[in-house]
Amino acid sequence: MLDIKLIRDNADAVRQGLTHRNADADAVDEVLKLDATWREKKTRADDQQAALNKANKAFGPWMGGRKKNPDMPAPAELIELLGEAPADPDAAKEKLRLLGEAKAALDGEAEAILNQIDGILLHLPNLPSTQAVMGNTYIVNKSNYEKDKEKYAKTFRSIAKGQIFTALNPGAAIRLHWDLYPETKPKGKSDAEAHAEMMTLLA
Repeated sequence: MLDIKLIRDNADAVRQGLTHRNADADAVDEVLKLDATWREKKTRADDQQAALNKANKAFGPWMGGRKKNPDMPAPAELIELLGEAPADPDAAKEKLRLLGEAKAALDGEAEAILNQIDGILLHLPNLPSTQAVMGNTYIVNKSNYEKDKEKYAKTFRSIAKGQIFTALNPGAAIRLHWDLYPETKPKGKSDAEAHAEMMTLLA
């Protein structure tokens, strides 16, 4: 299943990869829209929970203090959350309960959106050659590497870019390779046949 973070950070590349897989690239926009809604609701729920935690922490001492001093004012944390000074602890407790229910409902909405996103992602294929691109390992002589780290960094950066380009643009990569190395093009086959064969190997 595609990672939501990959879609957030590389939406255009994912659209392109899905297009090469003949999958619904428009699903990326749907996922991003749902993800934005989920994050907005998640942020609201987290902020609400933080405010409830502060208010509940202040509520206990205030309720205990009211037994000795009935005129003891409500704590600032409680007033800030409720938007006004509660008449008494019982009224404050009821309002906190309702706010807790509202927060739980918000959590439920966020969870439902996550399920929607997962449902979409489950039906999308992996991007072309993702595992092959991410699975390559190269070994170099340590002493040579220490002498010229920048050279090796540039070399492997170029390799990585080429692999990513091939993964996301396999058709273009095949033709570019044939232009540079025409001797590698399969013999005795039409252009279309050779191209289809190479696409199968890269899939």
